Amino acid sequence: MNIELLPEKFTGKGEVANMLFSLHSSNEFYTIYKVECNNSTHYELFKNIYTAKCLDFAKRIYSEKEFKQKYPKSNDFGKTAWTFRNLDIAILEFEKLSQDAEKIDKSGNKN
Repeated sequence: MNIELLPEKFTGKGEVANMLFSLHSSNEFYTIYKVECNNSTHYELFKNIYTAKCLDFAKRIYSEKEFKQKYPKSNDFGKTAWTFRNLDIAILEFEKLSQDAEKIDKSGNKN
């Protein structure tokens, strides 16, 4: 299985146009990006979700072996993604969620 991760830095498009996104932290479960816009900074923490790469849009054919990491959409926030103004709080939540995910991953059961 081949997974294409999000870039370390990118400029947003659409509803996040002109925002600068920079990877801060990532592991197999969660990711934090620093987001800068109009002299303001915040941090977005989200669960890593992957989608199959599209091989043919017209025929709706998707790869079974190649995937790409998805950046959350606005309606994902509050469910699998969160915004923090304080980096220390974002890191604490990142560590807690990652530990919980690791426990579930190892046991196969939700604790």
